[in-house]
Amino acid sequence: MGIPVNRIKILGQYAAYGLHRMMVDEALSPNRRFDRVRGVVSSRELLLSRFLALIAAEWSYMTFRVAVTVASVGMAMYGAVSRVWALVTGNSPPVTSESLLDENMQKLLERKLGYKIDTSLFSA
Repeated sequence: MGIPVNRIKILGQYAAYGLHRMMVDEALSPNRRFDRVRGVVSSRELLLSRFLALIAAEWSYMTFRVAVTVASVGMAMYGAVSRVWALVTGNSPPVTSESLLDENMQKLLERKLGYKIDTSLFSA
């Protein structure tokens, strides 16, 4: 329908949030009384284990969000620079980063798996 939506970013954000919630729930679970290395742990070690698991969950989610933000800024900068370059040189409108990713994924599918995607099937 021509709506510019970054499906990969949206899917990745919800997948990362789901993994984050799963890690937090596992860290706070009342069944967390067993350490993989030492077996059953005391309440003091259990508290430390839960705290470290929460820190790991937050760290992994934060690093993912930073990576997505950096990638988004990079893609926005690519779009802005390519638009300015097209205006300066008088060339045709630039290729969007989303369509560039789509083309590269189609080429990869053709090269690696031998699938040829007919894009006319998607036009209504």
